[in-house]
Amino acid sequence: MNTLPNSANLWGMITHLGWVGISLPMLAFSATGLWQSHQQAAVRIWLLAITLAVAVTVASKVLFFGWGFGIASLNFTGLSGHTLLATSILPMFFCWLGASDKPRFRRAGAIFGLVLGVVVGVSRVVLGAHSSSEVVSAWFVGAAVSGVSFSALQGPIQ
Repeated sequence: MNTLPNSANLWGMITHLGWVGISLPMLAFSATGLWQSHQQAAVRIWLLAITLAVAVTVASKVLFFGWGFGIASLNFTGLSGHTLLATSILPMFFCWLGASDKPRFRRAGAIFGLVLGVVVGVSRVVLGAHSSSEVVSAWFVGAAVSGVSFSALQGPIQ
């Protein structure tokens, strides 16, 4: 009996890494861990940046669904929420998991999270949920959130 997932199931599992039901618990665990590691300023910046990015994402969807505002030539109807959440949360989550006194482990975690954000974005396109322009723009917004948050970290994470 073949227990490997087919392509559609595999992409479906990957896309769930950006689902709010998975990404928000990751956010809560890593924010709590970072807070307890005396990274309160970074956590505040991260939460503020995510809040703003989610607000922009919701606004882009409301503008399209409410008023038809989009960019037809780019097939853009709004930022991909899954891609945004994955790229905003996974880098800091894996940075926190790789916490040590060696910054290269934190950077490796952040880079791994950004790459996973790309894979989540690809899954959204493959599954037909979003266009490439919606995914790429969401990835850049999420990467900006991660970059600002990562740069706010102070010293080693205990």
